[in-house]
Amino acid sequence: MQEQVNYKSEVVNVHMGDRAFTIENLTPILSSKERERRKREIEKQLFSLS
Repeated sequence: MQEQVNYKSEVVNVHMGDRAFTIENLTPILSSKERERRKREIEKQLFSLS
């Protein structure tokens, strides 16, 4: 069963000239154990030799 992940939303409005842009950053809210598991998984993929 897949655990449902909640996200922290961070919204920034940027104006460039006469245009406005909204940027939304979503950061997953994870337990420290899950965060470390994902970190190891990513590091393994980054540093694996092919």
